[in-house]
Amino acid sequence: MKAIINPVKYNLFLVKPYWKQYLLLVGFALGFPLLMKDLGVAPFYSAFLIFMTVSYTFSIEEKNNGMRFIGMVPFKRSQLVIGRYLMNLMLFLIFWLIVMLIEPILFDLLNVTAKNHENFWQSGLLALVYYLILASFSLPGFYKYGAIKGRWMIYIPLVLIVLLVFIAQFFNWDSAKLEALLNPMVLLPAGVLLLILSLLVSIRIMDQKEF
Repeated sequence: MKAIINPVKYNLFLVKPYWKQYLLLVGFALGFPLLMKDLGVAPFYSAFLIFMTVSYTFSIEEKNNGMRFIGMVPFKRSQLVIGRYLMNLMLFLIFWLIVMLIEPILFDLLNVTAKNHENFWQSGLLALVYYLILASFSLPGFYKYGAIKGRWMIYIPLVLIVLLVFIAQFFNWDSAKLEALLNPMVLLPAGVLLLILSLLVSIRIMDQKEF
């Protein structure tokens, strides 16, 4: 267990300079849906914001040339990769739970009439799948190309959102029909499997790198 906990702590230490930005993102995640008066958008907006932070650990390492010390840390490369995946997933789940639990309370306290509130938790599960897909595709890319060369991956969620909206409009889907087609109970296990495959790819990339 310590072989996993220590790499997680190492990655948390790397993002320590960004803690204020994380708190700011929580404020944005809670405030934007209130301005839009749309409770259904909260889970997806929070997933989008936290996805934007997955490059932080890579940026810190590149800035300080930290990968050259990879042989000095008391854990294997594979453990370091697993720790980074778990750290990102842990931060997202904390972020996600804050939004899922507090956002409805804020709507009630401020007497804001919420749109799309009927399937709030279903939207939350879909947002979880959305994050798993984004992280699964982006993390191996950051391991392969680094934070600077791989920064184009941050635009993946924008492309996916535009594509999803285009498809929904083309087929004249309303939000209820879209959520019926995207069953989170089916997509969630698929998202977890995709993340595991992504982890194995990242470990392979890391093992093949020379420092």
